[in-house]
Amino acid sequence: MSLSQIIEVLATVLGLIFVTGAILRKVWCWLPGILSSALIIYNLVTAGLYAEIMLQIFYIIMGFYGWYSWIVAAQKSMSKGVQTHLPVRALLLSTHLLLLLGGTGLALGLAWLLRAWTDAQRSVVDSLTSVFGIIATWLEARMMIGAWLYWIVINIVSTWLYYDRNLKIYAMLYVIYLIASVVGYAEWKKIRLSQLTCT
Repeated sequence: MSLSQIIEVLATVLGLIFVTGAILRKVWCWLPGILSSALIIYNLVTAGLYAEIMLQIFYIIMGFYGWYSWIVAAQKSMSKGVQTHLPVRALLLSTHLLLLLGGTGLALGLAWLLRAWTDAQRSVVDSLTSVFGIIATWLEARMMIGAWLYWIVINIVSTWLYYDRNLKIYAMLYVIYLIASVVGYAEWKKIRLSQLTCT
């Protein structure tokens, strides 16, 4: 097994630990997520997926932010003495529409820059998954249930993108992420409904 394959497997395992912890709303989940993204960057360089590299760097930064944000939320929850779970929130539909329009515009602009200045492969798809991955990560760090809907679409597209670039282990990982995103949405929706019932 080559170094690249070892890194791929290790990043996959860490990624699975992260998404499992995220579904369960465990604060510790952010550390394996940070490590997974750091490892993935190594293989993305040779695949020529530059927007994805930028996305993974952002994931690392947001990993630290998410970790901090969830710690603060957990401390607030414990101080109230009534919450048993980290609180799940929701955005207005109008906010999602703005995110979709703004994200698409940014992605198309990024794709143009990548085509003009680099030898990037699949620049439009690469840019769309990257920009919306940033949006979804921010929503997840803020405990917004809609993050999982973004992840469902991103994971479908990313599965194809990684398979197309011959990163088959990562492609399989994103199939698992897709399943986990559906589970995550269902779990967070149950918590959200229970929180609304209690208020």
